[in-house]
Amino acid sequence: MIQFEQFSYGPRGFNPDLPRVVRWARRTMPRTRVLVFMHETYTMPTRAGTAAMWTYQRPQARGLVRNASQVFHSCDGGLSRLGKLNRASSVVPVPSNIVRVATDPASERLRWGIDQDAFVVGTFGHITEPRLLQLVPMLRAISEIRPITLAYVGKDVAMADRLRPEVRGRLVTFERPSPADVSRLLSTFDLALAPFIDGVSARRGSFAALVDHGVPTVTNRGANTDRFLVDLAKMGLFELSTNDLLAETAARLAASDPQRDALRTAALANRDLMPSRASTVEAVEACLPPVQVGAGPALDT
Repeated sequence: MIQFEQFSYGPRGFNPDLPRVVRWARRTMPRTRVLVFMHETYTMPTRAGTAAMWTYQRPQARGLVRNASQVFHSCDGGLSRLGKLNRASSVVPVPSNIVRVATDPASERLRWGIDQDAFVVGTFGHITEPRLLQLVPMLRAISEIRPITLAYVGKDVAMADRLRPEVRGRLVTFERPSPADVSRLLSTFDLALAPFIDGVSARRGSFAALVDHGVPTVTNRGANTDRFLVDLAKMGLFELSTNDLLAETAARLAASDPQRDALRTAALANRDLMPSRASTVEAVEACLPPVQVGAGPALDT
């Protein structure tokens, strides 16, 4: 079983040996099944640097998919790029990467030094330069309505610090907390901002964690946003905005307690509709050959 994200296997995502190893395994051990989880596919040629990476990442990914016994794509976008290369391909969305911890939001605010009456706007996960540019107008729009505490949870604290001038209130950062502490911190959020440069999709485990924790969340639709996420947004589990209306949508939710309460209620009531570890296990089990279980020795009881 190969968990594929190209940058995990070599500098700048370069490792031509990976598809070769898969071909070797299938050739020398015909009964071996090779399962590949395509968490990523390849970098798109949007500028000079990514164009250079695209020239070798694309054939690597295509070779890996062609030689796999079964391919699981994390979102519809990956399947549309590579699904035609292997008929044994399907989408298995990424579940929440944070297990919920039972906790009390008021106690957690006290623990983490957050004022009890603060309006906490949270961001969880990576902050790249493009995502920073998405967050700035959202925070400006919210800060025009009310003072806030912006809580950032993740590894990009230096990038988060660049948001300080956009906040009418306070910025607090929590760098690389444990998964249990991430769960506790998410419980303190009144509103989460989760924009993505390519739109939300089923491969975004940080987004799934926000919804799984019942955090009222604003995200955006992109070209590769999965259909089931559009359907869940229509059911009110989170707010799905267009890119040009992200700031307006964030401000509207920041101003409306009833709308945020409705999102929280719907998200918690329909957690079983979001991707889960159980559904991932079932997808893997479904493509494995049956195991012959014989009559073993009697067990002492």
